[in-house]
Amino acid sequence: MAKWTNADGLEVWLGTTEAEVTVAGELPAEGDFRQWELDLDLTALADASALVPRTRSTLIPKGTFITKVIVINQVAATGTNATLNLGLIRQNKSTTYDVDGLLVAAPRTDWDSAGETKEYVIGVTGVGALVGTTLANSGYLVADYETAAFSAGKVRIIIEGYVVRPAVTN
Repeated sequence: MAKWTNADGLEVWLGTTEAEVTVAGELPAEGDFRQWELDLDLTALADASALVPRTRSTLIPKGTFITKVIVINQVAATGTNATLNLGLIRQNKSTTYDVDGLLVAAPRTDWDSAGETKEYVIGVTGVGALVGTTLANSGYLVADYETAAFSAGKVRIIIEGYVVRPAVTN
């Protein structure tokens, strides 16, 4: 699992990790609309925010207006009082951006059964402060649990937004 960071800050992975399968990425879209998808094993989360494993190439860029976060349950989620935080860390992977900016203490009961879907938009309990705003910084995905750990569960998370174009002046 060797890696090297070049002068531009790009991580260059060597050996078998070069072809490591990721669990997140940007979906194809047209125009300014953007979507990122993430498969998240809830049992792998800690109680402190950390980079989501195997998402190293998933960067949500500065200037994106986040419209909503969708959680789709794939494997029934359990864990008494377990809640989910999802956010961003800056590109240097050491400076916090907003670790619960996408989802903040999103209740497991919103999406605990397999196949259940919940959309988090402004005004919905569990929506983070970055939803409904334009990102001032680019960021990688971070996640953790709050209140209690998950004892089972896997979810797919879709983050939607669009690129904000700069104002045109003549």
